[in-house]
Amino acid sequence: MKKNNDDFRLYADSAPFATLIYNDSHKWIYANKEAQALTGFTEQELLTQNFWDLVAPKYKSLIKERGLKRLKGEWPQDKYELQVIQKDGDLKWVEIRMNR
Repeated sequence: MKKNNDDFRLYADSAPFATLIYNDSHKWIYANKEAQALTGFTEQELLTQNFWDLVAPKYKSLIKERGLKRLKGEWPQDKYELQVIQKDGDLKWVEIRMNR
């Protein structure tokens, strides 16, 4: 298990795109260097936040709606765009891609 975790970290840390992972409580449990650059938060700062802290308010209902559909086994879209809140308060457009 540790080797798998180490392999994942090596891959994700070298990826040219932001990777953030959250648990069932919506708390971030992993953020690679690109995610840190995108948000302006350090990994330690991100790990004290939850998923909803980064989502711009006008997109929260959209995310909740799509999450409920996925829980029902529906996949409305594999990718979409929304804005996230950066550390300095600015909004940044991102493309979210979901894996089944």
